[in-house]
Amino acid sequence: IYYELGDYDKDIEYLNKTLEIELNTVATNHPDLDRTYHNLSTAFHEQNKLNEALKYMQMEKMFTTQSSTFY
Repeated sequence: IYYELGDYDKDIEYLNKTLEIELNTVATNHPDLDRTYHNLSTAFHEQNKLNEALKYMQMEKMFTTQSSTFY
C-alpha cells in the first residue's frame, strides 16, 4: 500500500522488516524472498537510488538461478 501511495521510505522500511523475518524463517529458495528482493529493487528504483536498486536486482537474479526447485 505504501508503494502505491508513493511513500517509498515507509515501503522500504516494511520490506526490510519482511526480509529480515523471511531470512530467519523460510528456506533460502523460498519464492517469498524473490518477491521481497524484487519489491525492494522497485521501491529504490522509484527513488532513483539506482545502486540500491541494482543490489536487490542482483539478489533477485541470484535467487532465480538458485531456486529452480522449490519444495
